[in-house]
Amino acid sequence: MVRVSRRYLEASSHATTMSYAFVHEGKGRPPIDLTIGQPDVKPPSVLVELLASEARSVDASRYPPPQGLRELREALASYMREFYGVDAEPEDIVVLVGAKPGIAASIYSVCDRGGRVAVLTPHFYAYEIASLMLDAKPVFIRLSWEEGVLRADEEEVKRVFEEEKPCLTIINTPHNPTGLLLDEALLDLIADLASDHGSTILSDEVYAWLVYRGSHRPLVSRYGPNLVIHLESFSKTLAVPGWRLGFIYSESRLSRAYTFFNANVYTGVPRFIQRAVARYISDYREDMLAFVDRMRRLYEKRAQTLIEALNALEGLVDYYMPAAGFFVFLGTEGLEKRLGVKDSEELASLLASKAGVFVVPGRVFGDWPHHVRVSLTAPEARLKEAVSRIAELAARG
Repeated sequence: MVRVSRRYLEASSHATTMSYAFVHEGKGRPPIDLTIGQPDVKPPSVLVELLASEARSVDASRYPPPQGLRELREALASYMREFYGVDAEPEDIVVLVGAKPGIAASIYSVCDRGGRVAVLTPHFYAYEIASLMLDAKPVFIRLSWEEGVLRADEEEVKRVFEEEKPCLTIINTPHNPTGLLLDEALLDLIADLASDHGSTILSDEVYAWLVYRGSHRPLVSRYGPNLVIHLESFSKTLAVPGWRLGFIYSESRLSRAYTFFNANVYTGVPRFIQRAVARYISDYREDMLAFVDRMRRLYEKRAQTLIEALNALEGLVDYYMPAAGFFVFLGTEGLEKRLGVKDSEELASLLASKAGVFVVPGRVFGDWPHHVRVSLTAPEARLKEAVSRIAELAARG
């Protein structure tokens, strides 16, 4: 019998968002999948044409360099300088297969075995799972939210840095799963503590372009690359999650570590994808900005539609208007009591089997047994229909 590692057994016990995408069959009506954060719109047509053109090039099928093609890194350095105001150079950028490998590569590049990784929770599941896979220990700082802002207890934040001494601190704002922004005072506190205690910050900026309430400034432009690793992906920004294209910008020693990680894990992103995006963000800036603006307005409208529809549940769920991206993290304790289930995991199963509505229970994002995450990656009519089905089920009790 083959041997299975303990680290796999420990890490694999944690659920992911994909664990809940159509895990149950909806009965009677077409299912409404509000689980995965996967844009349901087509990417920019100009970008698709560039991809097709580059795929026909002579060297399209050759191995890519592990750091990424020079032309894309130059385009990304220009992008960072223009939009984020940082003095980026191509040597400081490494191209990634989406943002998720950047999480694992960051832990690998910064932390020794047994090191602590500070995670603000609720959190994207990969922060915790990647830590466990790489023999690091995640330590959690619990967030709260009111009036549309994410906060944490100041004394608890200080305790984590003083007692746990994290090698890496992961910050995600705009935030998944809540769709909210972190309080600026909290960001400043974490930056000061990280600097004082020798902790590097990984800033997950996947939703930076999709802010529709308030404002957001990437952390690397606030605190600099000597403290902050900037992680970004085009999956959400350009609606190309399946293309798997992300990047990091960091201090040059770390860039070399990321390149080493790439070279020994997956080599790199296909050349034709890199070249298509390089040309698009360099030569078609106006088209890019117009596309992102349409996406921003689309998700804001969908968020408003969902929030208005939730009034039909008459206080059975706790909700708020998100500020960015396409997620809402709903408090469901009232709905659970009405339907006679013990937590949001049972609730998600019930909604899937009886209403054909698929959501992600809060346990995927940490110790949040009475919340569910709803994705706004469905048309407004489907969002309304989802709430209507839930309301109908609640009325029956």
